Amino acid sequence: MGLDITYRSKIRKAAESEGLLPVDPEYPNEPPETDYDNGYFRIYPNDFVAGQSDGLEGVYRDEGESAHFRAGSYSGYNQWRERLAELAGYEPSPHPGILHAGEPSSAATVWADPKPGPFVELINFSDCEGVIGPVTSAKLAQDFAAFQEQADAVEDWEGWFREQYAKWRTAFETAAQGGCVEFH
Repeated sequence: MGLDITYRSKIRKAAESEGLLPVDPEYPNEPPETDYDNGYFRIYPNDFVAGQSDGLEGVYRDEGESAHFRAGSYSGYNQWRERLAELAGYEPSPHPGILHAGEPSSAATVWADPKPGPFVELINFSDCEGVIGPVTSAKLAQDFAAFQEQADAVEDWEGWFREQYAKWRTAFETAAQGGCVEFH
């Protein structure tokens, strides 16, 4: 198990019945399924952090570019996110993070006080599900561009951090064009 990311540009909110398959008569109380095979997808409300979904909810149609990547196992993604917080200059919190019991964490600094700053909207976000909308994606794309030189200088095991950094940057640049980044 791990975190997968799908990102899209140019999404359009579907009409109320558009893209929905008929209700299954065996389960009449269940909401209709979405016709994923024809470019439709459903965005569920994201209650983790208010505002990062930029109000996206319901059935949408993918009318632009889309792609996906594996962000890693949950623990691997959290290690990467910790490195991102360090890269952005967040001081380690006296409160331990989730990576190593008892050790300070730069990501925990953001979680404890998520005030505006570089990458906050990504660091302080669920590590398993949710959606980041186009406005928040544009802000994060700017953060990734601003820190590219520092990211290129990171020494890590076989370039793993830099490889993930490039994927995330592409995802947010794409989603900033009227799309979204989905965590699943």
